[in-house]
Amino acid sequence: MPNDQVYGSTSKTTTITKDENGFKNIFETSLSYTSEINDVGLKVAAVGEFAKNQNNDNKNLRAYEIGGHLSYQGVTLGASYGDWGKYDIKKSDSNKYGKTNYWTAGVGYANGPFSASITHLQSKKGDAGTSEQVFNKLKNTVLGVDYKITSGLSPYVEFSSFKMTQALQVDTNNNKGHALMTGIKLNF
Repeated sequence: MPNDQVYGSTSKTTTITKDENGFKNIFETSLSYTSEINDVGLKVAAVGEFAKNQNNDNKNLRAYEIGGHLSYQGVTLGASYGDWGKYDIKKSDSNKYGKTNYWTAGVGYANGPFSASITHLQSKKGDAGTSEQVFNKLKNTVLGVDYKITSGLSPYVEFSSFKMTQALQVDTNNNKGHALMTGIKLNF
């Protein structure tokens, strides 16, 4: 992808603001493997993304993610890990902190028309501060249940518990809560 902002022939119009932030010459590659041996399913994948920062004073993007899952008799275990490095921090900042990464883990069960799963996500975005105490964190756990009544009709319920933390050396801001979502999924 040439860039992730508006940098083409349309960027010369007066209604679009050209932003110096973002990335150019974005290259993404991926590899996946799927197998089934003795009723045990295996899927693994890896993705890498590389790009030059539009702002020459900031570090370039060097990101990757790996993940996979195992399944057996309706039970599936899955996990992933991703790392975006210090993609938008000043090149002159020699701080060892500032990395952005995340991980997920979950388990699901499906039997006939019924399925349920629980998944946890945890992420951390570092900042160009002077210590490990400058960061943004997110923790989110989701429990979901659905039941397929007929082809194309499945009611579901999802419960999410989250906590977001923003720490700026001396002050810490927390935002936490719960969300309940219910609905009916229709496929035509």
